[in-house]
Amino acid sequence: MNADIATATAADLPRLAGLGAEFYAEGRLPGRFEPKVFQATWEKLLSTGAGVIFTLAVAGRTVGFIGGVAYRDANDGDLVASEFFWFVTKEHRGLGGVRLLDAFESWAKESGCRRVNMVHLQNLNPDGLRAFYERRGFRHVESHYLKEI
Repeated sequence: MNADIATATAADLPRLAGLGAEFYAEGRLPGRFEPKVFQATWEKLLSTGAGVIFTLAVAGRTVGFIGGVAYRDANDGDLVASEFFWFVTKEHRGLGGVRLLDAFESWAKESGCRRVNMVHLQNLNPDGLRAFYERRGFRHVESHYLKEI
């Protein structure tokens, strides 16, 4: 099965919100996913060039995506790319998810970023993802803890 990678535009955002909701539910993330907030936020990020979303499509159907932003590190001023989400539907895993990461890393490099930050969610394959990141040259530098108040 062929899988195609493309750069998303604002016109794609309503369709991508469904994937966002699926990612949010599978990851058992706190709070709630708001499609309108997702769309408005990413429309602004995409229009300014500060953010990017790459999509994965199989037979013309979008089945995965990765999105992130580039920003100046508050401590050293380096341009850094930080991933906000990376998700492929369960039935399509293994068909191009790594190519999404490749596209994101290439975008970061072409944008002049010195580092790439990737998220490591505890609820989504934590051991496998840790090993995958390490094989790719990433190192564990920080863990985040969340408390809902």
